[in-house]
Amino acid sequence: MARTIAILLAAFATSAWAGSHGMQAMDNMTNDTMVVVDETTTTTTDQPPSPSPSPSPTPTTPPKEETVVTGTATLEVDDPAAFVADPKAKEGVQTAIAEMANVPTSAVEVTLSVGSARRLEARKLQDSSVVIVTYEIKVASATVGATLVDSVKEWEPATLATAITTAITEAGGDTYVVTVTEIASPEVTTVTVDPSPKDSKDDPPTKTDESGSHRGSQACIIGVGLLLMPFFA
Repeated sequence: MARTIAILLAAFATSAWAGSHGMQAMDNMTNDTMVVVDETTTTTTDQPPSPSPSPSPTPTTPPKEETVVTGTATLEVDDPAAFVADPKAKEGVQTAIAEMANVPTSAVEVTLSVGSARRLEARKLQDSSVVIVTYEIKVASATVGATLVDSVKEWEPATLATAITTAITEAGGDTYVVTVTEIASPEVTTVTVDPSPKDSKDDPPTKTDESGSHRGSQACIIGVGLLLMPFFA
């Protein structure tokens, strides 16, 4: 008999909870519309949606200009294609140019490519593959760049070749026999850099579990009924 009373109490509490939630749902439905009544007619009209706020404009950063010294150098190696594909070789060339220019390695960017050159062999012009080094050195101003240009014009090809082979070895790369055949006269240029940050994606909205709260309320009501069972035993 006590268990039956407890079960009936739990069922009654569950019905009361469902009824209150049903009335709340009806109230929410009623609040969605506005009823206008006059003496002769009844008109139901939807409430106008609230205007959404205008998005704030994204601040923009003007482009930034940088002064750089650009130039090229021609290298002869046993296997130009392998040299160009070797990241340690590229690192060594970058380090060597930074040391020769007396600037940080981070201020130097290099690009290696395979090119062709003509040289005289056995009284005949022969085409051969070479490595073309294109470098770019960031400087503080045009005045500093002009001074660096004058310095590069004084570079000795043999000195640059030794610096490259030493830097590659210290970087843990293969041993290459490098010969610098030409160091072209560099020039000072100004480049435009866009400092604007990349657009970041909006974080996805957080989902809420409404059914979890309903299940929690049901569990609480049933638990109350079970707690009352010893009093009727």
